[in-house]
Amino acid sequence: MSGELEFLIKENGQNIRVYVATETDNDPNYDDKTVSMLNSKPVRALVSQVGHTSSQWRMPGIKASKVMELTCNKKYKSLIEKSRKMVIDGTTYYGWKPSQGSKIQYKEAGDYLILLVHTDETQ
Repeated sequence: MSGELEFLIKENGQNIRVYVATETDNDPNYDDKTVSMLNSKPVRALVSQVGHTSSQWRMPGIKASKVMELTCNKKYKSLIEKSRKMVIDGTTYYGWKPSQGSKIQYKEAGDYLILLVHTDETQ
């Protein structure tokens, strides 16, 4: 199964741009921070869209207009955990709730990660 999934990712996967950022404290008394985006890193993954009803069950509390499920190699785990945003086909996705800064939702399946990313929350 592992070989088949690796073949699917290689043949049918998309290149995703993963962005990591650094935070600099301007004034610690006022909690003033500057976020600087670093250069993106490419990650090859299978991308599939998650339906609205399914996304409500799988990502409670997040009301996003679009949710994607990504399946990628486990070697990208540390990069994905540190990521600030991901760009798929020109659309920016986030793996956490931006207002609360919570962690990205993923599960490990053998040598692969399955994670959920979403666009900005709808009002």
